Amino acid sequence: DVQHKDSWRRLKAAMAAGADVAFMESPRTMEEGARLVKALAPHPVMINVLPNGLTGNYKIEDCKRLGFKLAIYPCTGFSQ
Repeated sequence: DVQHKDSWRRLKAAMAAGADVAFMESPRTMEEGARLVKALAPHPVMINVLPNGLTGNYKIEDCKRLGFKLAIYPCTGFSQ
């Protein structure tokens, strides 16, 4: 859709300007994440997996399968 294409355009521009890694906040579905990675190939893309967040509780294997090169899991060391 138009919103994603505009975001991807900006990320591609950042990569062309020398950014090491692309990051787009909270892809809502696995399909959206896979489209993001494909749109930015061959550049590495990072995903932020916040527990019970908007992205979903993806395991490392999910992130690898979708093509993400980096995955961060903030707040997972805190107990409730």
